This record gives sequence, C-alpha cells and structure tokens, in this order.
Amino acid sequence: MEKKQTRIIEILIVAANLAIIAFVVNLYLRKIIILEVLLASFFCNVLILSLGFFIFYQYQRLKKLAKELGFKYIKSSFPHPKYEGHYKSHWWQLHFVSRETGDKWGMPMTYIKLQWKEPKKFDEYKLHKYNDRKIGMSKIVEIKYIVRDSKNYLLLKRAWYTFNKKKIYHLMDLLLKIARESEIK
Repeated sequence: MEKKQTRIIEILIVAANLAIIAFVVNLYLRKIIILEVLLASFFCNVLILSLGFFIFYQYQRLKKLAKELGFKYIKSSFPHPKYEGHYKSHWWQLHFVSRETGDKWGMPMTYIKLQWKEPKKFDEYKLHKYNDRKIGMSKIVEIKYIVRDSKNYLLLKRAWYTFNKKKIYHLMDLLLKIARESEIK
C-alpha cells in the first residue's frame, strides 16, 4: 500500500509540473511572454520540482528508518523528525535537528534521548568526559541530564545526522553504558 501511495504522489507531482510547463509554453506560443521568461520559468520549475522530490524522498527515508528501528514516527515535519520507541527495555526518543541559535548554529545533529518517568541523579563530571569525543566520522557534541515535569532524560547530541540503523543502535548502547557508569545511587 505504501509503495502505491508513493507512486501516486510521484505521478501527481510530475503531472502538476507538466501542466505548468504546458501552460507556460502556451503563453509563449501566443506571444504573451518572451523567451527569457519561458526559460526562467523552466529553471524555476526544475528547481522547485527537485526540492520537492528531495524533501519527499528524505521523508520516505526517515519513515523507513523508524520502521526498521521499530520506533513510532511521532513528528512528521521534515526539518525536525522525531521517533519514539523501546530498545533494550528502555524508552527512547530520536530527533534529527538543525540548531537555530547558539554557537553551533545550523549544524545538523542527531539527538538521542534515554528517558525515565522517575528522576535520577548523575555524576556531571562522568557525563562531561564524553563531550567532544570523536565517534567515526563525527563526534559527540554533548551529553547531559535534563529534568522535565513529565519525563527525565539523558541526552546525547551527535554532530550530523545519523540514518544508519547500526550506528544508532551503537549510540544507544553507548548511552546506556554511560548511564550505568555515571548514575549516582
């Protein structure tokens, strides 16, 4: 069913663009617009179509990753997708974000949250020793414990997006290890 929906969306996008092109060519043939306007409209149409397909395929890729991880895709806006699910009997959230402010402005990051309902205590020194640690081609920007009204979580911020299932599992295992090491009992 999902593949059928994908094909229908692709066909509708192409059909809409062909209709726009036909309309602009018709205007040119009736001498309402000049050649430069026709070429500019073709260029804009290709640009918009390319951007639309990029966003659509990126959304499909993110949706597929959530399904592979066994997580629920809870926020479907393209710039900041969010997943939620269970892994090794713990409650997790994954966010793919691009910071709007701060010293790392515009940096695409993967946020991995290990969540609990009850508050916990962590040794901040042990958490901070993982900050700026290189993992593969990227690095852990920060690990910190955050307390909210409805949930408490250990947050791992990793530079760049991570769409690889094995790498995400590796980071979640690492965060579990860090939680066990730094928890104050």
